[in-house]
Amino acid sequence: MIKSIDKNINLIIAGCLIIFSTFYLGNVLPISPIYLFYGIAIILLIYSFIKRINNIGDILKDKLYIFNIIYCLYLGIDQILVKANLTSAMYVIMSLTYFSLVLFSIKPLSNYCVMKISKIFINFSVVLFTIETIIRYLNPEKKYFTIADGSLKIYAYKFNSIMLSDSNAVSILYLVLLFFSIYLFVKHKQNQIIQIIILNILVVMTISRAAIISMIIFEVLIILMYLLKNKFKLSSKYIYGALVIVGIVGLTLLFYKFRNDGSFMTKLTIFNDGVDYIENASVKHLLFGVGFENSINYLLSGFPAHNFILSFFVESGIIGLLILIIFYIMIIKANPSTVIVIFPFLLAAMSYAGYGLPFLYAVLAIIVRLKGLENNE
Repeated sequence: MIKSIDKNINLIIAGCLIIFSTFYLGNVLPISPIYLFYGIAIILLIYSFIKRINNIGDILKDKLYIFNIIYCLYLGIDQILVKANLTSAMYVIMSLTYFSLVLFSIKPLSNYCVMKISKIFINFSVVLFTIETIIRYLNPEKKYFTIADGSLKIYAYKFNSIMLSDSNAVSILYLVLLFFSIYLFVKHKQNQIIQIIILNILVVMTISRAAIISMIIFEVLIILMYLLKNKFKLSSKYIYGALVIVGIVGLTLLFYKFRNDGSFMTKLTIFNDGVDYIENASVKHLLFGVGFENSINYLLSGFPAHNFILSFFVESGIIGLLILIIFYIMIIKANPSTVIVIFPFLLAAMSYAGYGLPFLYAVLAIIVRLKGLENNE
């Protein structure tokens, strides 16, 4: 009876954290539902942790748990000292805690339960994303229709999202869920064809070039890996060599295609901002950062760093970025299949610098948890 209650509590915690990790409605509600469900999960997690206090030794043996917790504590102290925007700092830290909290809640659950929650999560998100896209297209930003340059009219459909600031922000959610669906399809033979098709369409409808390019590149790479491994029976070193060549050629062609494009030129401006910052920043700022949401005051262009890596570097410093990179490497070592999600995210994040990524860390925790099931299939 007690074990049944504990299992139900873990199911509720996992459901609150995972299923609703994409439930942003900040533009239509005073507070997004994701934060309410996070609060419920925290309360239940405290109860669950107390019940499992005898297993604290097992938890402390897990390097990912410990590293994740230490990183969150470091960021909390660092961001207070550098006078960051505390709201943004809290978003970052809350997102990072999702990894350990989700992993803690789903570890005792059966593989069947974890898979069931994952599929409910994807289906719920697909419905939410579809509604967001429909509303965004029914409410375009009309000022773009008055601009003489007709090519800019498409940008009218990037704004007025019910979830986040614009379609560049929501495209990251769509992309992460897309490649999580692909992971379940490829690694666990789950029927995700309809979800994958819908998410492909939704990513295109965000009109986010970075997300679309990332989607195309990594879907092609995944297909190539499958063909080279299963049809041509090539060894891993030849497969990875071929993928590197394809990646270099593809990125070179994209560079020449968009080198005179305004959006692409903005990316070069961001790069120049980074170089200028490195040359002129103090040692203190280089090491510890300038604080989340403060980069606009330190970059040459006077614009925020619309780049996940640059933003983390400028705002949390070399130390903060280095710890984040180590954390990602540890996640990949825990289950190499996480690259199916991490790599597309990082490429798309070259033009995105959001502070809240709970959905990403929830997905990565699930993939780490399902490693044993991959090996048995």
